[in-house]
Amino acid sequence: MFGGSETYLLTIGNELQRLGHEVVVRAHSEGELVDAARARGLAVATSSSALPEAPDVVLTQDAESAYTMAERYRRSVGVYVAHSPIFQPQRPPQIASTCEAIVVLNEGTRVQCESLSVEVEVERLRQPVDLARFTDRGGLHHRPRRVLLLGNHFGGPGYRNYEIVARACAELGLELDHVGTGGRSSGAPEIEISKADVVIGSGRCVVEAMACGRPAYVFGERGGDGWILPQSYPAIEARAFAG
Repeated sequence: MFGGSETYLLTIGNELQRLGHEVVVRAHSEGELVDAARARGLAVATSSSALPEAPDVVLTQDAESAYTMAERYRRSVGVYVAHSPIFQPQRPPQIASTCEAIVVLNEGTRVQCESLSVEVEVERLRQPVDLARFTDRGGLHHRPRRVLLLGNHFGGPGYRNYEIVARACAELGLELDHVGTGGRSSGAPEIEISKADVVIGSGRCVVEAMACGRPAYVFGERGGDGWILPQSYPAIEARAFAG
């Protein structure tokens, strides 16, 4: 299953294309993500020679790519999307003029980016969701029957967080399905979510579950925040649905 930055890339790429922009995704090798991007109509360049000559904007999500693209495209506007305040490769580049703006999707990342040595405009946005894909398809049972554990951080049977969820589901007589590392693989999370009555996870998958009209419980490798409710949403969103 794709991680949060990968699904963000596909979502943004699709939406920019729908708005009439020409989008090219840079990938270093063929793989599932490249196949998914092409299946959604996105052009993919797997070699430097296939990159466009002079794009208006270059959007990057890791420091190495930001430096590489800034050197290649000195006249293009650089936009950096910072996803995590703890994963070092995704910390914004600290060389002036590498990018003109940083997009952050939660308060923790915003605070960190605004405290870094290079002063760059920081834009606080929310996680985008493709509502053509992630939508309420119905089928929700009055009493929950099936729980979907969605994410790459649970590890599967034998791992602590997985076993916590598995025990709780067993005690309540609920069927548990795990999609992600250690469980099943799927390139269509919207279909997996629509088959479930409850979704447990952290990060973007929580937002996608809500868009599909499913109750979402925030739990991951860093802890748990519980159910997403109207009164709890602002604080949990600010913490990136991270648990």
